[in-house]
Amino acid sequence: MIVNVFTSLKFAVKNLNRETIMGLLDELAVQITCSGSVLVRGVALDLALHCIGLPEAAAMAQDPANSNEVKVTLQPYVWVPTLNGNANLGAVAAPVRVVPKDFVEGFKIGGMGSLKVERNRTFIYADAIIVDYDNREFRPFFEQPLRARIRYFDVGVGIHRKIESLTVSPQIGVQHLYLLADVNGALITGRADGKWWSPTVGLTARSPVAKRLTASVSANAAGFGLGATNYQNAAASLHYRLGQHWMASAGFRAAKGRFSSPAGLSIDLDGSGPVIGVAYEFKLSGKGK
Repeated sequence: MIVNVFTSLKFAVKNLNRETIMGLLDELAVQITCSGSVLVRGVALDLALHCIGLPEAAAMAQDPANSNEVKVTLQPYVWVPTLNGNANLGAVAAPVRVVPKDFVEGFKIGGMGSLKVERNRTFIYADAIIVDYDNREFRPFFEQPLRARIRYFDVGVGIHRKIESLTVSPQIGVQHLYLLADVNGALITGRADGKWWSPTVGLTARSPVAKRLTASVSANAAGFGLGATNYQNAAASLHYRLGQHWMASAGFRAAKGRFSSPAGLSIDLDGSGPVIGVAYEFKLSGKGK
């Protein structure tokens, strides 16, 4: 059953329209309901109605007091995990254990950040990681020089559903990863790259724990092992409001990914570590009718 849902996800991403998204999310809701969660079925169906833009659903979801208000959140963050697993560059295979020190020693330029735009209960989101890396003595590859480039993007849509003090936010989207690895040393020589596009689904839950403090947990998955990608990610964080527009966050993030490309690049890694960030929020108001 679940494989059918994931297959539908891949089709929906390639043929994004009202009918495919509605059918996909309704099927997902049915599968979850069969597992015993009527509540999650309601969340999934709400998301389907909002995503396809049915006038009836939009009218029901809108809060008249805030119908023209748009909230924008920008959040740069830093996540430096410890990585474990295996990497293959063509004919070259090596076990990998990368610690934060290895990241720092070869980091050239890059950044991590997320964007969320919310109106009423619906939102669009984007998450990005961009890194250029150059280490002349990369310890995990037996002190051989490594040059690498990472481009990661995750974009999609979702809906907030409030259950007393808890806000549950399911989302669907598309993930893109580009990875280049070039090792050119006396012991190891290899170069390969890969580009992957994958459908992704996720869920976030947030709840206030004090006057200025909010806790959140989130999880998402992409690829689902149906092709050349299989990715899972989970995080837990605390968010402290510093003022009207600013918020600081700290937490822990863990991810596991398997990617393989026709060019000969294959990686199977899991990583975890602390994540810290700062968010800036502001609101835009549209013209009333």
